[in-house]
Amino acid sequence: MTSQHDTRKRWRPRFSVKTLAIVVTLVCCYAACWGPTKLQGVGDVGRRAGRELGFAVEAETAEADYWVSQLFDASPTMPLVVDLTNPGYRRRDYYFWFFGYVVKLPFEREISVSRHF
Repeated sequence: MTSQHDTRKRWRPRFSVKTLAIVVTLVCCYAACWGPTKLQGVGDVGRRAGRELGFAVEAETAEADYWVSQLFDASPTMPLVVDLTNPGYRRRDYYFWFFGYVVKLPFEREISVSRHF
């Protein structure tokens, strides 16, 4: 008969309640950024991409947002990350958005254009 000391114990991570509360709070804050990313982030990223191409879309108006949405197809991929499809370049660029601060991420993806006749 083997004793309890002879069998090898599996290692399990241990967390304090304080650490667990901090991690859960940070995950919830990150998930709560989904709404502002959809509402404001898409417009901010579109305006930045328009400025990069030389369009004057500085104003934050509904008309400027409409024209930016006609030029680019921007959609939130996850909280704080917006992907922007530029049909002219046939690629998808990714941007990090943090409440007005926009940075282009070094990731991009070629998009395939399928034609249906």
